[in-house]
Amino acid sequence: MCTAPVTGDAPLFTPSNKLWVLLSVGTVVTVTCWYYGSSAGYENDGFEDHVTHEDMPNPITGHIPDDYVNFNDNFPDGDTVGLPQCG
Repeated sequence: MCTAPVTGDAPLFTPSNKLWVLLSVGTVVTVTCWYYGSSAGYENDGFEDHVTHEDMPNPITGHIPDDYVNFNDNFPDGDTVGLPQCG
């Protein structure tokens, strides 16, 4: 698990893949794992990040396309970030 700020207007999706909200730049999220996937219409690098908390009112458990989570140009599965694959 790690925390990271989001970039752009980051789309936060519910577990059923419905857009919940666009998070403002710099909103800090807690990411617990990643999985392969993409959200149509949004930037994507083939990863989705599973988030369990967002620094905002009424946080949810959901997912954000990895391109919107600032891991300093690192992928969530790499040695630098080291998050496990969801499963």
